[in-house]
Amino acid sequence: MAHRTMIVLLLGILLSSCSSGNTAPTAAAVPEAYPAPTAVPTSEGGYPYPYPYPQPQPTLNPYPYPYPAAQQTPATPEPTIDAQQQVSASTGAVLGVINDLDGQPIVGLRIFVAVLTQGPTPDAPVISFTLSSPSGGTDASGRFVVGNLAPGTYSLAYWTPASSGLIPAPSGEKDSAIQIEVRSDQVTDIGTVRIRRP
Repeated sequence: MAHRTMIVLLLGILLSSCSSGNTAPTAAAVPEAYPAPTAVPTSEGGYPYPYPYPQPQPTLNPYPYPYPAAQQTPATPEPTIDAQQQVSASTGAVLGVINDLDGQPIVGLRIFVAVLTQGPTPDAPVISFTLSSPSGGTDASGRFVVGNLAPGTYSLAYWTPASSGLIPAPSGEKDSAIQIEVRSDQVTDIGTVRIRRP
């Protein structure tokens, strides 16, 4: 009996000590509800829920003027060169006129002398040139001269920052390349050649 009384007393002490430091429960603060959506006239284009959606603001164009169209600067014609002054007892020169397909002169086009080397077959040589190869520019009439060339067989090519190509054979065959023979103390005139304007 004393043992049971002791357990009851201990339980009572424990319960009283746990509840003595606690205060009475209070109601928690309830956050205020979002304000009720308000109707926005459709003329303002708003979106009312939960808040009016920010309206797009007109932006100022940082570039009020249209971007200028690319201007094609006219090619600068080369000065007219006397072909006979470009030959010597050990060198020759090449002379010609370059027109477009409509027969109009192509002004300021750079014409390069290309070297022919043995290809896979005798009738298909490898044609090569670099920007340091001998060259001459066309004048106002499309005429060009490339001088001081060692005797030999060459081809001609043109180059611009946008395109390059070979001067075709006089027969005008597609994908053909002209072959010219340069001789000492002579000017080789290829005549007028028409190419697609680069």
